Amino acid sequence: MKPQSRQHIYFSPHLDDAIYSCGGRIFRQRSHGEAVTVLNFLAGHPTEGRLTPFAQQYHNMWGNASDPIALRLGEDSRALGLWEVQAIYWGTSDAIYRKVNQEAVYPDLSALFGPPHPEDAKALMRFWKNAWHDLGFFPEQVHLYAPLAAGNHVDHVLVREFAKWLKQQGWQVWFYEDFPHAYDTTTLQKALTEFGEVQWHCFTELIDVKEKVKAMCMYESQISMMFADREDMEKRVKDFTAERAAAIHWGERLRKLLAGSGGRRERIWRRFFGYRAHAERYWSYS
Repeated sequence: MKPQSRQHIYFSPHLDDAIYSCGGRIFRQRSHGEAVTVLNFLAGHPTEGRLTPFAQQYHNMWGNASDPIALRLGEDSRALGLWEVQAIYWGTSDAIYRKVNQEAVYPDLSALFGPPHPEDAKALMRFWKNAWHDLGFFPEQVHLYAPLAAGNHVDHVLVREFAKWLKQQGWQVWFYEDFPHAYDTTTLQKALTEFGEVQWHCFTELIDVKEKVKAMCMYESQISMMFADREDMEKRVKDFTAERAAAIHWGERLRKLLAGSGGRRERIWRRFFGYRAHAERYWSYS
């Protein structure tokens, strides 16, 4: 595939990350007629035998469907279809399924949020580099968006490292704040320090949060995993994006100055004044 004009490509480790973290910007770009593609890195079915108990726990949390990957692919198709976003699905599988020498390399939460297994990382990087080459994109034709890996989920870390490799090759890459992991400020700051001694640049852009939430609700299997319910998800998204908007919008800047963030004063403020603006923030470095 050889694109005819510049487009935006979002690297999504899992089948929801691009919309959860970048849905506002994606909607804005599509509203302006810009070409957007989501590249789903870990969209493959498990191929290495019987599920581990850890993987089965995730299937249970996703509703224990007969084919959880098909379920999640359907959710992603519906979410991206709202705005006619193109999708690419690579066949590599989620960390909860991957094995090396028939042994699960991420058999529990500690491993899932720990350092990548060297052999697993080597195999994925080799596949991804070849698959990327086969897509036929050129650096001058695309803007890339990749996870900061806030929260240190191993799949996000591996996609981040792939994006860093592309940046070294001359591709233009912006890094997004993984939601909901980046909700924790300490977690976000730690992710930024993982890049070493770099000069960070960021831009913040106002978004239509209602459209973002609408798309996020398409991923029904994931809501109960990360939130109490849909109302909790919507509140957390609004809180997170309103906090970003404080950098560029007078209403949220005034709220932050007078009522702060995350405490009783802010709750009282929201009761009377609601939300004034929402935004997403993206990072690049030199």
